Amino acid sequence: MISLSSGSSMRSARSKSPSRRRSSTIHSSGSKSVVIEENDDSQSDSDEDEEEKRIDQIHLYLIEQTLGKFSRYLLKYGDYADDFFTKQGRVKNPEIEDFEPMSISEILVNEYDFSEEDALSIEEFLLPMLKYDPKKRVSATRALKSTWLNN
Repeated sequence: MISLSSGSSMRSARSKSPSRRRSSTIHSSGSKSVVIEENDDSQSDSDEDEEEKRIDQIHLYLIEQTLGKFSRYLLKYGDYADDFFTKQGRVKNPEIEDFEPMSISEILVNEYDFSEEDALSIEEFLLPMLKYDPKKRVSATRALKSTWLNN
């Protein structure tokens, strides 16, 4: 990451060099610039990549807990399937503390204060569109006939 300071504005840019990334803090006064600090960011980029992977893993885990197991096709042909799934087809444990799986309607009631009736109607509307296999998903025409949309 390169941080540039000119007056009161601050700008950042990232070096695109794949082999070595460096961080510099540059202070500018008029036409003169002074490099104050320069660091190798390769370790910090690795840490950022690991954190992004962990967040992706948590999201996949939450999806799996809410919608069920992912399709075999995805597990077999997904570019990053080995990074995120076990050989049994489950999301690798992202070490979430105090997690209790909930349905969409339970999430809407408990986290967003929806009435149970509204939450069940919304869940009924959403679930057919969230099928992993596109061939099993509801069509847009059918989704528009949902009782939730039409009440």
